[in-house]
Amino acid sequence: MTFSTGEYNIAVYTDEVPVILEYCRQRAIFVDEDGMKNDGTLVYLIISKGFPHARYCIIGFNTPVNFAISAPAIYYEPSTQVLFIGAGAIIKTFDLAVYKRVFEKDGFIGFWGWNKYGDYVVHQEELSVGIFNLHGEQLWEAFVEPPYDLEFDGDTITLKYEGISDRRKLSTGEST
Repeated sequence: MTFSTGEYNIAVYTDEVPVILEYCRQRAIFVDEDGMKNDGTLVYLIISKGFPHARYCIIGFNTPVNFAISAPAIYYEPSTQVLFIGAGAIIKTFDLAVYKRVFEKDGFIGFWGWNKYGDYVVHQEELSVGIFNLHGEQLWEAFVEPPYDLEFDGDTITLKYEGISDRRKLSTGEST
């Protein structure tokens, strides 16, 4: 799958080594292949910026969770140039303006997706919900039990699961 967002072209490869990997690696500004030691399904992202002489960023890892449960999901925040990646049992955030990894989490049950609410990015996993700022830094995380629901109201989020209604401040995770 390939798509463009702003000035970046992003190609996502799952369960295959990209044919153009070595070409891009020779022209890469940034390569992050932490997580290649994991067993599991291979994920590569090749991010290019600039045309016709592109600069490349390569992100590669293996995730132990089957994609039938949690296929790769990406959110790009244009205001900060941060890329949020979740796939299987891996979550990573990258600041593309300076080409560095901001956050990484490895080893949970399964990633579900990203959502933006105001100045926050929410990640959902099978057993937790996490809140990030727009710079890719995780502010807090809370345990949930599926099935669960999220409700937003101003600067709060309510996590609803198993008859529990857990209301928290988005900025700190403190109960209200």
